[in-house]
Amino acid sequence: MDVGVLGVGAMGRNHVRVYSELKGVDTVYVYDPLPENAARAGEYASICASPEELLEKVDAVSICVPTRYHFEMAKKVIQAGINCLIEKPITLTAEEGTRLLQIIEGSKLVVGVAISRGSTPSSPRWPRSPRGRLMSPSRGTIPPPAASPMPRWWRTS
Repeated sequence: MDVGVLGVGAMGRNHVRVYSELKGVDTVYVYDPLPENAARAGEYASICASPEELLEKVDAVSICVPTRYHFEMAKKVIQAGINCLIEKPITLTAEEGTRLLQIIEGSKLVVGVAISRGSTPSSPRWPRSPRGRLMSPSRGTIPPPAASPMPRWWRTS
């Protein structure tokens, strides 16, 4: 299986590294509009000159571009018929998220959103207060999130 990573800044380089270690991955391809970012991933991946070139070569792709580009890039990948993993958040706005979900529903593709468990209550890496709440070294106790279908940080415009 050949995979691609669109956007190889800090998070994208991590995706490249992980893919390069997976036995089921034959070749990793990368694209980044900043040549220096792409070059840093060159040790583990083949560099493409455009997103279109990358999409012609891969079976699946990670979308690690800045959030403001998630919707357009994910739309392009899905319309190309390629399974993808989108770094969180899925889109910049709720409206874009709704539109992207409509595009995904019309496909038979696997589309996922990468969520880091390092900041979730089930993560063993964060210390806890006597009442079981997460503790931040710089902020003290972090209150549990309010129950909501959309996280409070989700932007609506």
